[in-house]
Amino acid sequence: MKDKQQLVPLGKIDLRQLEQFLSVVDQGGFRGAARHLNTAQPSVSRNVSNLENALGVQLLVRSRQGVTPTPAGRTLAEGARGLREEIRELAKRTQLADRGEIGELRIGYTDFAIAGVLPEIVKRFRARHPKVRLHFAPLVTGDQIEALRLGNIDAAMLTGPIRLNGFEARLAQSDPLMCFVPETHRFSTRKSVHVADLANENFVLGEQRGWAHFLAHITALCLKHGFLPNVVQEANDSTAILGLVSAGIGITLNIERNAMRKTGGFVCLALSDTDYEIETLLVRNACDKNPLVDNLFSILDEFTPDRSFRRGSP
Repeated sequence: MKDKQQLVPLGKIDLRQLEQFLSVVDQGGFRGAARHLNTAQPSVSRNVSNLENALGVQLLVRSRQGVTPTPAGRTLAEGARGLREEIRELAKRTQLADRGEIGELRIGYTDFAIAGVLPEIVKRFRARHPKVRLHFAPLVTGDQIEALRLGNIDAAMLTGPIRLNGFEARLAQSDPLMCFVPETHRFSTRKSVHVADLANENFVLGEQRGWAHFLAHITALCLKHGFLPNVVQEANDSTAILGLVSAGIGITLNIERNAMRKTGGFVCLALSDTDYEIETLLVRNACDKNPLVDNLFSILDEFTPDRSFRRGSP
């Protein structure tokens, strides 16, 4: 036998040898183990001997009446049974991970997404995949694109359009663009307004860095109608923007869905001379084969009302 103080390399321990050793212990001999395993008895005997040689210990006391595990053998048998259960559990978890039933899914989202279909998508996802851990990151569109590139998030819900190689995008929602004015504004009694009517108005819009994708839509629309918006105040989210509109600081252009947040102080008007809509996209890395993201996209496919849309154009 080998020096008992010597550590055995893991490569010297064969799982098949452990399984055959356990069968010998459980069946009380090599003949019963061979019959149980449906294999030749000499093969079982040889593999157990090889295991003893690899470990440098005697595992079994052999006699005509059968075999009895030594103290070392009982220790190995106990550990091997635990290892067998761990391997079975590992195999099960591996299969669940392959189906997207367990794991961690990191989702980035914008101000518009959380006000739209994202909560219902998440609700359905959690009901069908309750063992998946979900983490949410409130990020502006540009930061979500970078986070996807770096692998810091798995999926993004951001303002479109995006024309970047390496990404797969799916329409999540499409929202009409509306005009929000203070309750005291001269337009507040109207149901709609022309875009050109806003040329001399003060605007409250999102901050340039964070809202760049959305502001590009606003700028294009206003330029089509002969002016650039006169921005007198910026804010970092729709709640703050609409709060400033309610305070009478100015007007804004925002998605119709945000009119549902109404807390008073502003009126929402349709834009009568345009059908411009803002897209929110669900985006992933095209090369990412993450089944968790596959399942998220599958749930989005059920939202047919929000995927029926007209592309707005400035």
